[in-house]
Amino acid sequence: MSAPEPGLRQVTLDLLRHGAVAGPPALYGRHDVPLSPLGWQQLEAALQAAPRYQRILSSPLRRCADFARLLAEKQGLVCELQPALAEMDFGHWDGVPFDDLESDWPRLEQFWQQPARISPPAGETLQAFHDRIAGAWQHLLGSLTQERVLLLTHAGVIRLILAQLLPIDWRAGDYHQRLRLGHASLTRIQLTYAAASVAAASSPLMVQVCAIGIPPGASTT
Repeated sequence: MSAPEPGLRQVTLDLLRHGAVAGPPALYGRHDVPLSPLGWQQLEAALQAAPRYQRILSSPLRRCADFARLLAEKQGLVCELQPALAEMDFGHWDGVPFDDLESDWPRLEQFWQQPARISPPAGETLQAFHDRIAGAWQHLLGSLTQERVLLLTHAGVIRLILAQLLPIDWRAGDYHQRLRLGHASLTRIQLTYAAASVAAASSPLMVQVCAIGIPPGASTT
């Protein structure tokens, strides 16, 4: 990150997706599945060459929070849990192995193709999920006073944060299917604020998406 111009300050925000989970293939939203041993290794590899963070935030779900708490402890920080940045609630499908959803497969395919029209049974609508993440993102923007911040969260959350910043149709099924964010992948955002705003909540003057979905172990420079 280059030095900011006089009167400006820069914040690097890393969005890190959780690693692989200890469970069969399924839609994992609010279902609180832990990381697998592979998931722990992926996250460690993702941050092996990362700089020291000054603030660490996390979804409260175990696949994010378990690693975030350990990392925060190692860096002498307190992990800040962010319930509003948890994954979408997939209702009756949440955490159910795909092999056990055979009777629901036609509706699942409709959901993947038209997520703004078809919602998981007893789950969160895409509109409600979007509005939750949009509100949480605006709140986060006004609280970033450190230079390097890490948020450990979920693929769906990262996609909807990117939809706040890029000319993307977040309602389109193609967007959610084609933007692949692998386990422990890192997305980097750089925000520029007026230097005088360091002690008070403010909106950034500029937001840039520097990298999307960097796989674990790859260079982030």
